[in-house]
Amino acid sequence: MARVTAAERRAVENAERQAEAHALAASYPNRLLTLLARACADGMELTVSELFPEVFEFVVSYNDRWGDRTERKFLQSANFSSYEAMDELTWALDVREEERREEERKASLRLNALAKLTKEEREELGL
Repeated sequence: MARVTAAERRAVENAERQAEAHALAASYPNRLLTLLARACADGMELTVSELFPEVFEFVVSYNDRWGDRTERKFLQSANFSSYEAMDELTWALDVREEERREEERKASLRLNALAKLTKEEREELGL
C-alpha cells in the first residue's frame, strides 16, 4: 500500500469540501422554497422584493415565542447569512410546532379528565 503524502491528503480533503459546498449550493433553492412554504403554512408573513434586476430577497416576519417581531432574510442565491437565517427559521418553526403539539396534548388530557367526571363532580366544580 502506497503512502499518501500530506499534500495529497490535503488535496483530497479540499476536493471533498468543494464537492460538499457545491452540493449544498445546488440544493439551496429547493430547501429555501420548502422552508418558505412551511413558514407560510405556519402563518408567518412572507415579503418578496427585487433588489436588483432578477435578484430577489425573501423576508419572513413573525412574532417569536416572547412576542418580539423577528425577520429572517434570504437571497435567492446561497450565501452564509442565508444559511444562518435558514437554520434560525427552521429552529423557530420546530419550536412553534413542538409548542402546538404540547398544547394539543394538554387539551386532550383535559378532555379525557373531564369525560371521567361524574355529573355530581362536574356540578361541584361548576362545570
